[in-house]
Amino acid sequence: MPGDQSRFWDPVWLRGEREASEQIAAARTEEFEDAESVFDALDREEGS
Repeated sequence: MPGDQSRFWDPVWLRGEREASEQIAAARTEEFEDAESVFDALDREEGS
């Protein structure tokens, strides 16, 4: 495996990829018009 791709085999990375795939499959995603909207949503989530 090329050294610059080793992070893709890290257990933490793989767990995040599995979680993302599960969320996508369950249609638990959001679409945003622009970057500002993304950061606003993240700010709201942190405040929850």
